[in-house]
Amino acid sequence: MTKPDVNLEIVIGGLDGQVVSVRNDGNNGLTQRPLSRENELKNRASISNVVNVLTPQSHSPAPEQPALIDGWVRKNQTHSLDEAYSTVSSPDPDANWYKKAFAFSGLGFIICVGYIDPGNWSANFSAGAGFGFELLSMILLCHFTALFLQLLALKLGIGADRDLAQACRDAYPKGIVITLWVIMETTIAAANIAHLIGSASAMASLFGLPLWAGIIITVGDVAFILMFCIKSIRALEILVAILCLLIPIVYTLLLVFIPPNWTLVAIGLIPNSNYLLNSTFVADAIAILGATVMPHNLFLHSSVIQSRKYPRTTKGKQMAFNYGGWDWGLSSLLVLWANLAILIIPAMSLFYGPTVYPRVAYLPYLSKLILSALLLSGHHATVIGTLAGQIITEGFFEFPLKPWLRRLLAQTVSIAPAAIVAGVYGSAGAGMLMSISQVILSLALTFAVVPLLHFTSSRKKMGSLVNGWPVRIIATVLVLAIMGINTHYLIRCILLQTFILPAYAGLGIISTSTPSPSPGS
Repeated sequence: MTKPDVNLEIVIGGLDGQVVSVRNDGNNGLTQRPLSRENELKNRASISNVVNVLTPQSHSPAPEQPALIDGWVRKNQTHSLDEAYSTVSSPDPDANWYKKAFAFSGLGFIICVGYIDPGNWSANFSAGAGFGFELLSMILLCHFTALFLQLLALKLGIGADRDLAQACRDAYPKGIVITLWVIMETTIAAANIAHLIGSASAMASLFGLPLWAGIIITVGDVAFILMFCIKSIRALEILVAILCLLIPIVYTLLLVFIPPNWTLVAIGLIPNSNYLLNSTFVADAIAILGATVMPHNLFLHSSVIQSRKYPRTTKGKQMAFNYGGWDWGLSSLLVLWANLAILIIPAMSLFYGPTVYPRVAYLPYLSKLILSALLLSGHHATVIGTLAGQIITEGFFEFPLKPWLRRLLAQTVSIAPAAIVAGVYGSAGAGMLMSISQVILSLALTFAVVPLLHFTSSRKKMGSLVNGWPVRIIATVLVLAIMGINTHYLIRCILLQTFILPAYAGLGIISTSTPSPSPGS
């Protein structure tokens, strides 16, 4: 038998770290020679190729991460929400659809809490009491805006393996990063003011506690949950899912008991531009925008999706986006219905009155049910809002601290300003603080959605999940619309030389009773 004519050279790393070449001379003998520095650098890249040739190949596509590094100024050194990162198992992309759906279910509820928080209650109560069903169209428009923007945040977290705060840190100069961090921390404080006041006001009405005591109880409870329960993201999802199901159920029962004129409700879902010249109407619309499309929820969504242990490959990321998107879309239908109902009830009781809807006379008797739902809403929203604050603080800055100390610092920065302000102003300023907080959220929204659109439209940063042209166009239109309504509001404030607030500031939090006739009338 003749010997095969083989002359194979393999470049390998020696035990001493030196790169050498091993050659088969064709006579069943091996020769070894060290490479020069020039040839060593030239052939280092070949080592991985040789290994790939000699190793059985997987059918799954190669990870995108190495290709994405070139799109960022800085390489990401930390995981978003490190204690929960990749802690929930995820099936292979080729698994059955119901297994994948179950793996990604629950995250939508965490995001939904921000859409039924006390800020939403205050803004929607004020809009209903001041303008009847007219601003139902604003809730509908804001909901679809939020639905779209949250999908972009979901896409960023999956495609770049960064949350929105980390993306800003790794892409922008330090001055811009600090500016964005200050703005976002302001929004967290503003949101938590509404959450704390809502929870404390419900405690005051139900148990007779002073506002400051309710704030202290809420802060202590929230700190305990976040310090000891965040490692189980599934437990947190179950906790908030109960709330997200409870509030729509409560308001559905109310609307069954006190049915509105559904024809007027349908008309209210149609946008009406006649009110744009009314300053109070614009203020209510701004409050609804801020309460619905909250900036910190975009940071939150881009982070919590990374709790799933999906393959960081092209196919795995597409699976995470598809099923994470369905989870969010279905969950958001619950909060859309809840927000519409929260506006309809005060519209019937205060705008149209008991002469049109006589059965609203029973609302004072149902107040404990409403206040109980509000208490849970404020408590859960404070938990999620503080968690979002932790993500923002840790994302914008990398702290060289122990994890528990880093979390404590981030949560203190998020909740302490809100607790101090709410405690100082107390019950007298509660309604005004809630209204101001929602306006601040709306004005700060631009500083979150512009970077989000920038990142998700860059192929170098997003890989295969980059926005297509239709998505870019829709997102640009939404960003311009948000900037337009905020600019319109600021111009009217300047012209009128006053800070315009909703007419019924905090009405839904302070009282659920109405000046109505007796139940027998």
